[in-house]
Amino acid sequence: MQIDTGDIFVASPEMNDRYFNNAVILIAAMDNNTVAGFILNRPTTMPAGELFDNLDDYYKRLRRRMFVGGPVDETSLHLVALGHSGGKEIIPGLRMGGRWNTIEEMLSSDEYENRLFLGYCGWTVEQLRGEISNGNWLVFKSDSMTEIFNEIDNGNMPTSQSAIAILNEFTNT
Repeated sequence: MQIDTGDIFVASPEMNDRYFNNAVILIAAMDNNTVAGFILNRPTTMPAGELFDNLDDYYKRLRRRMFVGGPVDETSLHLVALGHSGGKEIIPGLRMGGRWNTIEEMLSSDEYENRLFLGYCGWTVEQLRGEISNGNWLVFKSDSMTEIFNEIDNGNMPTSQSAIAILNEFTNT
């Protein structure tokens, strides 16, 4: 099975994994050996002061929506942006990273255009291919993330079943 950046992985409804149950994951980066992605449907809102040190008082109290990106390096912050310049292109119109002068600048950005993820998901390519062939993941090929992000923002993908129904409309499987 070919795995590409921009692919959307949905946990099989039969998957019995406490962490990945009902997860919808964007594959954001890969090389010959490793694959990294972010869980798209696990938003969290917490004061930024609980996550980051040395912020101005305004930002310490700011309740910015962020996402639990995955179990790897859960204290790391990653940004995925629609239409943003800079960073690494995942698919046309969607980028990861970019140049930000301060954490405050990232926190002030539009949370619907610039998504912040705490942690990420990671596999070896062979490990992920094995999980796909075992039926743990359903793979969707994405042309555009705007519609998918809108569905997530509207709370329409809380379960694998709802995500599968929506992704069948917006992707090429």
